[in-house]
Amino acid sequence: MEFQEITDELQASPGEYIFHVPTGQIVLCGKYIKEKNIINVMSQGRLFEDKVENFKKILLNKQRQKKLKIARCGKCGK
Repeated sequence: MEFQEITDELQASPGEYIFHVPTGQIVLCGKYIKEKNIINVMSQGRLFEDKVENFKKILLNKQRQKKLKIARCGKCGK
């Protein structure tokens, strides 16, 4: 896994997992408030917010993305 700074071009989206540097945890992004420069996240069942600088985006290579891709069972797929 690689981590990259969150910038205007590379923003965090709600529902995306991102890395919180001070705690060393992977958290779920809830809301990215660009005007206030903060991100609301959920970690261990609790909501909190922190500065964008304290988060990094998780980048996966193509091989890892393919492995994590969810497949259908085949019966319901058309």
